[in-house]
Amino acid sequence: MNEKLMAEDVLRPYGITLYYKGCEYLRDAIVLHWHRPDLKPGQLLQYVADRKGVKKSGVLSAISTISSVAWKVNGIGGEKPMSIMKFVCRILEEADRNRE
Repeated sequence: MNEKLMAEDVLRPYGITLYYKGCEYLRDAIVLHWHRPDLKPGQLLQYVADRKGVKKSGVLSAISTISSVAWKVNGIGGEKPMSIMKFVCRILEEADRNRE
């Protein structure tokens, strides 16, 4: 199966679709994580930003939006939305579980 589609399958249950720009960034970070598990989440996001020709802050902002969507859909993070990097880490963990 195509890795991009596999990554989108990880995000879909959280209400995250390609309608959101952050989905594309997070999807690319997941695929990169599968190939370079040695990179830390911040490094993954910087690499994605560089490849897309945008600033890392723009990637973080877009992912912040989809983090809020995931929280509204599933209540991920307890009583309030979690930090962006914690959210990214949780999604990467979920991606690893789904790939096995």
